Amino acid sequence: MQYSSRSNPIVGFILLVGFLVLAFYFIQGMFLLLKWITPVLLIATLIINRQVLINYGKWIYNLLRTNVLVGLLYTVLTIVGFPFVAGFLFLKAIGGNYIKKMERRVIQEKEGVLTDYEIVDSEVQETDYLELDQ
Repeated sequence: MQYSSRSNPIVGFILLVGFLVLAFYFIQGMFLLLKWITPVLLIATLIINRQVLINYGKWIYNLLRTNVLVGLLYTVLTIVGFPFVAGFLFLKAIGGNYIKKMERRVIQEKEGVLTDYEIVDSEVQETDYLELDQ
């Protein structure tokens, strides 16, 4: 195999290592940030939609009952990555709340609750158009 002067494998390896180091520090920073705001996220999740936390607990419990090994694995991952799990549950609560609002709007529209609208005159007036000289 011939390598051209532009495709040096050492440069590619150095760029890969640099990318992995940057990714490591980025994830470490996100973990530190989420670690400090986890209590706030959990309280906000409870206020927005407490069923998200309850359903997550039930899901872990059912995993432990049906498949102990997978249940233990998910429990350990939940404990280790608790700040990320709290952030995920918070986003899930917000998303579920948004979906419920959209469902209410659709139901109101189906039931005949009218929304604000403006009547537009559909008749075309001859004065609306400019006459062009030919």
